[in-house]
Amino acid sequence: MTNAQLLSRDACIALIFAPESRPSPRTWEAWKARRMIPYTKLGRLCYYDAEAVRNALATRFSVNSRPTA
Repeated sequence: MTNAQLLSRDACIALIFAPESRPSPRTWEAWKARRMIPYTKLGRLCYYDAEAVRNALATRFSVNSRPTA
């Protein structure tokens, strides 16, 4: 079993991104609505595992180099 720490939206954003490159809350909510980032819902509140979000964003937004001929 993992020791995942569940964080609020703002805490998760602050932990993952540098201050100059943080997405806006509106962008974060759009990513959540499109299921681009994983979250856990407890009642009406949503919580995020920073490591799972980081992995999901790395998978989704990574650009692989093309092999050279």
